[in-house]
Amino acid sequence: MYFRRFAAAAVLLGLLSPWAIRADADHRLPLRPDMLLNETAVGGDPAGLVDEQRAIGDPGVGKGLRPVKPYFSGWGAENYPVQILIDMGAPTRVTRVFLYNESGENALTLSTGKPFAWKDQPITLGGYQNWREFPLGATTRYLRLTIPHPTKLSEIAVYGDPAPAVLAKTQARPGTTRQPRARPTMDDFIGTNAFIDDPLDKLAVPVGFVREYHNWSWDTEGADHFVRFQPSGAAGGNAWFFDDFYAGLKARGVTVSPAIQQTSPAYFPGVDGDSKPVAAGADAEQPASYARHAAHLFQFAARYGGVRAPDAALTLAPGQPRRSGLGSLRYIEDWNEPDKTWRGRAGRFTPYELAAMCSADFDGDQGRLGKAVGVRAADLQMRLVMGGLAGLHLDYLRAMKLWADYHRGGDFPASVINLHHYSSDGNDDQGFKTAGISPEADRLREKLAAIVAWRDANV
Repeated sequence: MYFRRFAAAAVLLGLLSPWAIRADADHRLPLRPDMLLNETAVGGDPAGLVDEQRAIGDPGVGKGLRPVKPYFSGWGAENYPVQILIDMGAPTRVTRVFLYNESGENALTLSTGKPFAWKDQPITLGGYQNWREFPLGATTRYLRLTIPHPTKLSEIAVYGDPAPAVLAKTQARPGTTRQPRARPTMDDFIGTNAFIDDPLDKLAVPVGFVREYHNWSWDTEGADHFVRFQPSGAAGGNAWFFDDFYAGLKARGVTVSPAIQQTSPAYFPGVDGDSKPVAAGADAEQPASYARHAAHLFQFAARYGGVRAPDAALTLAPGQPRRSGLGSLRYIEDWNEPDKTWRGRAGRFTPYELAAMCSADFDGDQGRLGKAVGVRAADLQMRLVMGGLAGLHLDYLRAMKLWADYHRGGDFPASVINLHHYSSDGNDDQGFKTAGISPEADRLREKLAAIVAWRDANV
């Protein structure tokens, strides 16, 4: 009698479960926000596709309920396609996918396989405010949804036969053991943006760190395209002396990180300065497309890092002091706000594009681009700072890491993660409103906690 009651209770619980296992069919797979990744890092938080999993009934047997919180991928045409990846944690038999449509007829793509080697299945989503079924029949760890134009989708439901491990919550990859680091004093901790024409004595008094805006074009002005630092080719050709600037700040106890920004017209004539430094028609997701940019960062690291370079490797203009290994810098940043959406696709790096450029700039794409390419080819101790993102965008970092997993054996292509955030009285809809507020009032520590936790577990 006890066994019968227990079995009946188990069956009842199964019927009530949103992922009930039926003996004669597949069953719905549990989806969580942490399984989703917006690969393009635009188009909103993909968690909106799975935030009502327990409220949508069972579309697989015609008992799906209408979601009430739609996910919308945004209006900006230049940001498309938006690509959403679902990682189920292990190879899983996926039989069907259901999508709830909150807009008109839409052409989408479902993909299986693995990142950067997808098997695409084009689909057409019609049926306003209805669940639509799309048979799949594939064993895959990853499922990808490509949205080619603005589309409103309320929820996704996936059916299949999961591996047992998929039913358990996936755990983050354990990070390497980190040695405790001494906390800097406030004078070293506080930094500022600056330019070379800012007085050294004014910079050194209030801060211990300077992020120097440095246009690539300043180093390469001149018809010969050779590099000029001391003096620079910019500002009339005899006004800016970068050897003196960096050495002067170091002597005053200030750490400097030049942010090498914009594209040099010496190598990319007629291109807007904010455009990616790639030749017309080049694949912006390939590190080789950034070889010219990475070669210049080698020159920077060779001159201002701590290792003397062979003179033959220096591409200095006639009359320039032929110096290297000056030991003035430990950090070099390779762009400024590469994720800028306000400059169109020419000026916005996707996460995969930035990962590709960082891979070239860091170590010449692990040495594949040649000897004098990337900062570590000049000095193994030089730290590459990834171009600072225009916001606290964790999905952007996650997508860069995914690229690194498949192209660099998991080695993240930068030494320093760099993100920009303004503490202000704005909100999610209006980031900056009228005034700045304290980091404490902005809850900046809490906002950064997820970034720090991800870094510790993944890079």
